Amino acid sequence: MATRFWLVHLACVALLIILPFGSFRPISEEIVDDSNASSAEINAAAPPVLQPRGRKPEALAQISSEQFKLAADYLIEFGYLPDENFTDYLVPDMPFIPEDQLPEEFISGLEWFQRQNGLTVTGRVDDETSDAMKLPRCGKHEQRMSYNVGAKWKKVSLTYKIINTTALLPDKLVREELIKALKVWENVSPLKFVEVGINQTADIDMFFVSGQHNDGERNAFDGPGRVLGHAFMPPFSKTKKDLDGDLHLDNDEKWSINEKKGVNLLQAAAHELGHSLGLDHSTISEALMAPTYKGYKPLFQLHQDDIEAIQALYGKPSTKTDASSSSASSGGASKAVTPSVTSNSKVTEDKKDPKKQTIVNLCSEEPIDTFVSTMDGSIYLFKGEYFWDLSHGKLPMSPKKKYPQLISAKWKELPSSIDAAVRMQNPTAKQDGKIFFFKGDRYWKYDNDKIEPGYPKLIKEGFPGIPNSVDAAFTQPAIIAKGNKVIREERIFFIKGKKFFLYDPVAGNSSSPQMLQDDWFGVKLPITAALSLKNEMYLIGKKKFQKILLLTYSQNRVYGNIHQAKNLDQLIVCDTTK
Repeated sequence: MATRFWLVHLACVALLIILPFGSFRPISEEIVDDSNASSAEINAAAPPVLQPRGRKPEALAQISSEQFKLAADYLIEFGYLPDENFTDYLVPDMPFIPEDQLPEEFISGLEWFQRQNGLTVTGRVDDETSDAMKLPRCGKHEQRMSYNVGAKWKKVSLTYKIINTTALLPDKLVREELIKALKVWENVSPLKFVEVGINQTADIDMFFVSGQHNDGERNAFDGPGRVLGHAFMPPFSKTKKDLDGDLHLDNDEKWSINEKKGVNLLQAAAHELGHSLGLDHSTISEALMAPTYKGYKPLFQLHQDDIEAIQALYGKPSTKTDASSSSASSGGASKAVTPSVTSNSKVTEDKKDPKKQTIVNLCSEEPIDTFVSTMDGSIYLFKGEYFWDLSHGKLPMSPKKKYPQLISAKWKELPSSIDAAVRMQNPTAKQDGKIFFFKGDRYWKYDNDKIEPGYPKLIKEGFPGIPNSVDAAFTQPAIIAKGNKVIREERIFFIKGKKFFLYDPVAGNSSSPQMLQDDWFGVKLPITAALSLKNEMYLIGKKKFQKILLLTYSQNRVYGNIHQAKNLDQLIVCDTTK
């Protein structure tokens, strides 16, 4: 007898393992030798078979039914699965479920959780993922809160009031910690916080509450452990609603000050205030705005990612306040540094054509044209008539020595100012590893740097339904299970203006265009380039970039959740030479 439970779903869909789109899910290439992960996406000499999210071929391809249910319940509770409709799913009354039979949206939601928490994206309920799900965390519901990502206060002087305090600690000490939490953000931005009387209207109300507390049944607190608190984003419209900006902390938690036991009030309150100011969760696990609470930090400081996120909304401090007092600790992200080798910003000397000895800046006013990765693990950036080879062990990627170089030096037949480029990533297909460049109404097909006969060709002939002069393109690679079973075919996304097109290289057709801002929550326009890097996908604008957290398929449509925009120098080491 099978047991039943509710699993969130975007639309009324039967088991996705039966439907055509049920085999779709975001995937990545496996790095078999972790020691070489910084220099190659795939070992070109012996390309591994793509396994679901880095699974090694000898791994057991199954999950316990209990693990599946626990993980699904967690993903539902915190909004990593779509929640417009509910679909009744059967959980077989057996100890294990084959992983290639899991519902597609469960895999997508699991990958979102892993990306959001800075974990290795495997699409599996592995030990690292299970441990992360056990940590206390913010109660922010990812789906519902994503609708307001990008909201910010239209002023820098904000009022607040402390409605009550917790009985576990002296009232004076609680108030001091909450004020310190405000100072955490005030020290690195132009924001100023002014307390008002209990009977006055404030921008930010701070409460300690238990259980259900008049902000919706799904926001009810759960007692000690797990959910520590939540906060509401700033008003998205000109009119403030009652809950906009408010901060709620679970009164049943064992709050503490300056000690390891319990939950540190300063850290938890500062995190929730980040949401009150408009910040989404960070994908960097060491950041304050990461979703989970990892324990008391005696030398608590903001991570550089937190600082850059708040300054992206409100700017830098208006006074000469030393922002370094809240900067990242030694474990934080490093700032982009100008490479010491000046050739990173200059074209390699070309004795035959001295005119090519020009200064080229990666992050200048002219946007990046495109990126492309190759089977040998290289990642190239294209801009105008030049390209850069990027090191990509960790972000930000930096240009290698002796770059940029002329595109014509490596791809002789290509024009300058490429519109877009993709590399095919399906080891069961003949096209695997082939690179396609697009410009205007034509496209070029290469095997690494060797053009294939008969190219260029017209886009309308090789990619029917895709418009000319696209702005960007990226692939969501195929995922292949043991025995070369195709779990999901490869798909290519083309972006032009405010729309995107989904192309199926197996069927040779494209979907009707969808509006980016209607179906991809949080996306910022315009998009000038895109990048598929290992198990991550990025959208790049002129000065910002965004990580794609989720792509999920329903009724021939694609829905996405896109992370908050970050400065481009967090993705690429920008040239700062004058």
